[in-house]
Amino acid sequence: MRRSHITQRNGASRMPPAGDGAARQYTVGKPGGDADAAPETIPWDDGRRSTEVLPHEVFTADEAADVFGAYFRAGEVGAPYVLHRREDV
Repeated sequence: MRRSHITQRNGASRMPPAGDGAARQYTVGKPGGDADAAPETIPWDDGRRSTEVLPHEVFTADEAADVFGAYFRAGEVGAPYVLHRREDV
């Protein structure tokens, strides 16, 4: 099964407006799990980049599709998910 990880932080489920026209990237966080667990590395952009996430934050393809669909329709990921802004891109 292929797993994917969507990209936001700070307890928000809606991305704040950039205001400056700059692009921003976010990861989507899932509640629960063991905060002391070893992170998993999720490669993306044909392996040129990667993101470390806790095991419970790795989405199945079906979960990712549901979150993406909700974001597309409503402009937010919705509870219980939160967005984490990526500072490294």
